[in-house]
Amino acid sequence: MDNPIRLVPCSHTAYTTFAPFHYDSEVFQKSADCWIAMIGDRQVGFCAAIANSGRRGKDLRPARFAHKTVAKLFTSHPEYFRLWARIADAQAEKMLQLGYRFWSTAPADHALYRDNSASGWIRSSSDGKKVGYRSHQYVSAFEQNGEGFEPEPN
Repeated sequence: MDNPIRLVPCSHTAYTTFAPFHYDSEVFQKSADCWIAMIGDRQVGFCAAIANSGRRGKDLRPARFAHKTVAKLFTSHPEYFRLWARIADAQAEKMLQLGYRFWSTAPADHALYRDNSASGWIRSSSDGKKVGYRSHQYVSAFEQNGEGFEPEPN
């Protein structure tokens, strides 16, 4: 079993260390909530989330949207996509624990695992609107496969 990913709150300035590993390192919103992803005492990545006031529906909980998810490996590394997915899922779980609804748009090759029905992710109404990207809402594997799950209306 993998060692768990622990998210440690940090300043937005920490992103500069991780920017070379992100597929779109140019734009960063300084208002984002930020975390360094740790395995043990090693920094393995970074993630950031921003407020998302545009998504409503029946669920009135506040919403957050993934802003940056970074694995501190280059895409050519054989463990890159697996580590990226673990960081993305840890961030999504953190958002649910904090009481937020959570969405993420990511390149299709990064988000492919989210199509698995046990992943905890469901396609969002904006999935496929941006060429080469996928959009999903995180509902947690438990909620997705248990009672009480109601996806956002399309």
